[in-house]
Amino acid sequence: MVAQPEAGGGLANLGNTCFMNSVLQCLVHTQLLHRYLEKRQHSAKCRRRQGEFCLFCALEDLVQRTFAQGPRSPAFAPRAIANALPAIAKGFRLGRQEDAHEFLRYVLEKLTKEGSAVVEAARPPGVTGKYTALQSWFSGALRSQIQCCHCGHESNTQDPFLDLSLELRAVGGRVAPDLDGAMTQFCQEEFLDGANKYKCEACGKLRRARKQFLVERPPRHLSVHLKRFSFGEAGGGSGKISAHVAFPATWQLARYSAARTRLGVEQTPPLPYQLYAVVCHDGGSTHSGHYYCYVKLVREADVLRAPAYLLFYLLPQQHHEAAIAHWRDPRPAAASSARTYRARPRLPSAPRRPWAVR
Repeated sequence: MVAQPEAGGGLANLGNTCFMNSVLQCLVHTQLLHRYLEKRQHSAKCRRRQGEFCLFCALEDLVQRTFAQGPRSPAFAPRAIANALPAIAKGFRLGRQEDAHEFLRYVLEKLTKEGSAVVEAARPPGVTGKYTALQSWFSGALRSQIQCCHCGHESNTQDPFLDLSLELRAVGGRVAPDLDGAMTQFCQEEFLDGANKYKCEACGKLRRARKQFLVERPPRHLSVHLKRFSFGEAGGGSGKISAHVAFPATWQLARYSAARTRLGVEQTPPLPYQLYAVVCHDGGSTHSGHYYCYVKLVREADVLRAPAYLLFYLLPQQHHEAAIAHWRDPRPAAASSARTYRARPRLPSAPRRPWAVR
């Protein structure tokens, strides 16, 4: 496991707020965000009016309250955030069970949008406007590649993402047995044919084409959504995939990197993402059951057997820097520098901290 903040105290349920509490626990145990909130860098410059809600300020208060005495900190009731649910997540209402993934998306979008005061980071190629450190922590990009089957012309676009949302059920009805199976399915080539033919820029005609998604720019913090819930027609209710989906403590994402198609296996920067938090769901639908999370006082083996719904991974800094350096200059390295992106020698690791269930 990667070095993370010591586990903090719990959060009190304010009436069907387990979806909110589990996501908040994972976010305040997110290394880079935790450090920023702990230093109260935002509130020192915040210009909110009296009585106005500020998510950053509320999260700073949450960190101060829940980490004051480490795991022995008394349970804290995040009333300010709960009362502001409609302002954070459109359509959400206090007292009603909501979807944890939807809440996570709303929170990340609000943080990246309102985080303009966070120190600016070097802007990646293809990104316009202000680019903050907060965006570099959570935001990645997929490469959407379409290749004409007639002339071979390729069209590549970048699609930014705040999380990876992975289907668990394949077309034939089979459920992916593990995280790699779901990601392989996500990155699998599909053909655009029939009514979905692609208008090739080179041919100037509708053509059969291949389409594929690969990871172009990896984020430092990666959240993964396992799509366990399926929704029917309007008013038709929802079902849930309850099968166990295995996931690793260290997830190697390099095999799904766009760099691999250019550089090959040997020179592709390794992307060993380290698991640091898991949100689980017990129950049959999004509007019933119970959400809880692991953020580190139970055995790791128990965590890996959990019915995961959201997974949170961190890419170690040296690997993130190497991947971004390649992304800025994607030219293949010379044969003499074939080891440029190989992992550095392993340093003695910090003692593993136990997991806590919240």
